[in-house]
Amino acid sequence: VQWLEASKFRDGCPITTTLLETTPESALIAAAGQAVFADWRRVMEGLLARHGWPDERVAPTATAIIAGLEGALMLARVQGSAQPVHDTAEALCLMLEGRLPVAR
Repeated sequence: VQWLEASKFRDGCPITTTLLETTPESALIAAAGQAVFADWRRVMEGLLARHGWPDERVAPTATAIIAGLEGALMLARVQGSAQPVHDTAEALCLMLEGRLPVAR
C-alpha cells in the first residue's frame, strides 16, 4: 500500500477505474477488461490449485480475492486510508486458512 499512500490516495487500479468509466460506452473496452480480469483469475486459480485448494472452490475463491482487493483499493481511496486494504488482506488470509465461518 506504500504506492497508494505515496500518491495521497489519488492512484488506484487504473484498469478498474478505466473500465468503470468507459465500459457502458465501449464494447471493445469492456471485452479488453473482461480479458484482463480473466487473466488475473487464471493466475489466481493456478496458485490456489497448486496449493491444494479444492477444485470446486478454486474459481469462486479466485473471484473473491480479486473482488476483495479491487474493492479495498476503492475504499482506501474514498476513505484516504490504507486500512481497508489491510483489513481485506487480513480477511482474505483468514479465508484462505479456513478460519472464516462459511454460511451454508
